[in-house]
Amino acid sequence: MSKKQTFWILGSLIVFLAISIGIYNYRANRGDYAQVSWESRDQTVAEIDTSLKGLGIQIRKMAGSGMCEFDNHCKIVGLGSPTCGEYKNYLIYSTMDTDPTELLKLVGEFNQKRQHLDKLSLSVPSCGVAPEKALCIKKRCQINR
Repeated sequence: MSKKQTFWILGSLIVFLAISIGIYNYRANRGDYAQVSWESRDQTVAEIDTSLKGLGIQIRKMAGSGMCEFDNHCKIVGLGSPTCGEYKNYLIYSTMDTDPTELLKLVGEFNQKRQHLDKLSLSVPSCGVAPEKALCIKKRCQINR
């Protein structure tokens, strides 16, 4: 066997071992999502989706009507999973007709569940664009585009 053949075989063996180790590490570090059956995953996705719908209704109710008198009454919070550095959806609310602490607590729970759902559903969310500022226009919180 020539040196060139020996070198080629040795190189191929090293590449094979590197790929094998990489696959092993990937499988070992995928987390609990990789060990779940598709049926169980589908059930979990359905449960999270139902929970998100309920939280969405609570958030909309708690956000109020968005009535305002001044621009500083109007706030913006991102909803869902941030992708590309921004959220795809935003909620505009007024501090005049909602409790911001309770609302942001619900939004945090919603966002956490949405991120979990995105990991399980294997979907690729699209990027969003953050509104610059919420303003009080005609006594309602709005974004000026």
